[in-house]
Amino acid sequence: GGFLLNSMDYVRKFAEDNFDPFEAYKIWHDFAKDNLFGVEINDQIARVCKMNMIIHDDGHTNVISFDTLAPLNKIKNHHKQFKENSFEFILTNPPFGATVKSSEKEKGFLDQYDLGSKSEKRKNQKTEILFIERCLEFLKPKTGVIGIVLPDSIALNSSLQYVRDYILSKTQLLGVISLPDFAFVHYGANVKSSIFYFRKLGKNENIKDYNTFMAISKRIGYTAAGKEDTENDLVTILDHYKRFQNSPNSFIIDKEFKEYI
Repeated sequence: GGFLLNSMDYVRKFAEDNFDPFEAYKIWHDFAKDNLFGVEINDQIARVCKMNMIIHDDGHTNVISFDTLAPLNKIKNHHKQFKENSFEFILTNPPFGATVKSSEKEKGFLDQYDLGSKSEKRKNQKTEILFIERCLEFLKPKTGVIGIVLPDSIALNSSLQYVRDYILSKTQLLGVISLPDFAFVHYGANVKSSIFYFRKLGKNENIKDYNTFMAISKRIGYTAAGKEDTENDLVTILDHYKRFQNSPNSFIIDKEFKEYI
């Protein structure tokens, strides 16, 4: 539940810095109870996440154990607030590398996705590709934003141009941050990946010409062995992204980061 816990701590710190103790407690506690949602297919991990959030003073009630890729109506029946066009922020590191095969799923499973077999007949599809579409379904139009970790194949493989076309037709690509190849080695994943950050377009919104922030991180606060590293490029990259937001056409890049941002 790291994404949820960090979001809760962010709001808690803001509340404690700006309001009296009693009001601050109510603000961040209500936020945790009403605004934090999580979905995890593994029931044991979901239970651990809930317990972790209880230990950190709650926000666990909207964490569900369910298949995020299941038909939306089934997810809504399980928890009514998990519905399309309803979330303002999504943070996710979806599983990738696995293949969803239509032969192993209920009839019509891939047909629910444009990137499945709804638009073009396919017998299987990668999980990370289906996750992109599902997350976009959950996001609020025009204002909803997502930070998602994806394998670099999404950005680079010529065979996946249709996925890039789909993303660019539905979103404004705000930023791409390349992670070092050891980022998830300590957790057993060797796939080179990046953080993609985009905003869902409104119903009739159509933007063609805009700037996108891109950066390469070399050091991310820990080593390939999982040991702490005092250097973390992501802190400086975030600072530069905030500058970019304020002045996308002419923001200043620190000298030592000229080659990486």
